[in-house]
Amino acid sequence: MHCCGYGSAQVKYTGAMATFDVYGLPNLEKRKAIGANIWVSDIKYRTKVQAGWEVNPDVYGDSKTHFFVYWVDGCGNLKCDGFVPVNFAPITPGDVLETSNGPTNITLKIHKNKEDGDWWVYFGHGINRLSPVGYWPKSIVPNMQDRNSYVAWGGCAISDKGAISPPMGNGAVAKKRFSGIF
Repeated sequence: MHCCGYGSAQVKYTGAMATFDVYGLPNLEKRKAIGANIWVSDIKYRTKVQAGWEVNPDVYGDSKTHFFVYWVDGCGNLKCDGFVPVNFAPITPGDVLETSNGPTNITLKIHKNKEDGDWWVYFGHGINRLSPVGYWPKSIVPNMQDRNSYVAWGGCAISDKGAISPPMGNGAVAKKRFSGIF
């Protein structure tokens, strides 16, 4: 596994936002995956919520790029009760992100609603065009009732030990200083 990311100092946050380049690997084999995400967690990392994109044939049965949310190990997208999607959202967890015309980018925001304490996910193509996707009720993230204490952004390329790892992102050496905006 190869990962690269940035984590915050342990202070009180009520959310985070990032813009990610999104890539496809149409021929990615099973037991390999790539992706990028943003997450927030309590200071002891007992509870976390995350959203991002991934290519993971073992999860989706294909090698397309998918939007995802996770909150508890093993509970992703709409596989477990917990994440509540909203009507008329621009995307649903597990949906395919179209990359056949080349790389695109997405902006994700995870933010705690001040009125009810739920943790919301927003999705869009630019920071000024975000729409709600859904939320995690505060009851399923009990250690994040007041505020979370840690935010992080990053990506991973995963393969079995000893196997050739898939490329991270587009697989090219960076020609520009950054490809994610946090």
